[in-house]
Amino acid sequence: MPLNPPSRWDHKSPKVNLALGAVRTVLEYVAVVMGGAAALTGAARGLGILPSPAPAGLFGSIWAALSVFLQLLWYPGPVFAWILAGVFLFASARRTLRLPGLAARPILAVESFIVSALVAALFTPAWVPALFTPAMGLIVSQAVTAACAGVLGGMFGFCLLPQVRTQSLNTSPMRLGHWIAAGIWGLFFCIGLLQTSYALLGSAIATEPRLSLVYARWVPGDDPVREEPIGPGDTSGPYLTSQELEELRASGLTGVIHGVGRQVCSDPSCVRFVVIMSRPVQETVDLRKPKSGNILYIQTQQGWRRFPATAPTVRRTVRLLYFGPDKYFSGITMRPHVDIGLGHPNPESQPGAWLYAPTDWPQNWQVEPPSLPEAQSR
Repeated sequence: MPLNPPSRWDHKSPKVNLALGAVRTVLEYVAVVMGGAAALTGAARGLGILPSPAPAGLFGSIWAALSVFLQLLWYPGPVFAWILAGVFLFASARRTLRLPGLAARPILAVESFIVSALVAALFTPAWVPALFTPAMGLIVSQAVTAACAGVLGGMFGFCLLPQVRTQSLNTSPMRLGHWIAAGIWGLFFCIGLLQTSYALLGSAIATEPRLSLVYARWVPGDDPVREEPIGPGDTSGPYLTSQELEELRASGLTGVIHGVGRQVCSDPSCVRFVVIMSRPVQETVDLRKPKSGNILYIQTQQGWRRFPATAPTVRRTVRLLYFGPDKYFSGITMRPHVDIGLGHPNPESQPGAWLYAPTDWPQNWQVEPPSLPEAQSR
């Protein structure tokens, strides 16, 4: 009887082993480079390198960044981007088989540095707003995570990618740890798909349109209301449509509106749900969802005004909650939750349900809301 029987996963097909080599590279790349970039970004905040009005300590900051990274593992956008980056680097390493090892290592390091920095800039594995405005916070967090991912990517390309050149195609490159990691990741992704499917099913059963959430800030002015970028680095606008601006002007509203965030639904049947505020509020805000068509809510001194005023609504709401600085976000945030017929979760027992698509509302954004006497309260 042999002392070392062959593993059931020890494939003999070169093509299968080549594919498994790519899978192993992807797993190691996502864990080392993207997960490591999230941890480094959290460490930068914990050590005070990134200024934060809500320091969470080194361990707390790292864990907060890693928890966001783990939640992103079941979102298709980042996941597919990270997978494609890992596959590209695997293919690049295989193409250098004819080069000497000393020549291949710096080439792979440079390639991995560039690819990792670009991917992390577009699909960041960590979200750590650090400075004073949402636009600046986003730019800084993306720049820091891109730099961290680039450095770790360069190290990955120099130290780990060269092993792809020496892997034999006669045995499987996957070890028990790789299979466990792949299984856990697959479970995470399935949970994410089930949650998304459940949300879609809930909306379909309720016969309500899905929402694209848009957040904006109003500041006073004498001229008819118009939209302007929140800062010189903000190129993500416009946030409001011309029809929405015309409705606001017709109501007599003056001043300037700055877009501060949005959660876009890609389904053509989705409708716009626009929230315009002038200052953060610590009370719970429940705004009724539209039965059909776009809807806009603006915070006024008389309550919340709805546009169009005759827009049909349903009893279910979009709830906005005020959150002070915590280990997940360094600034004040207004975090949304959309009721699909199951109500709104308790933020204390289910904090993860309130981490999606938050909008930063710095404490110094203290502007008295506009006065529209004919306003219709929510």
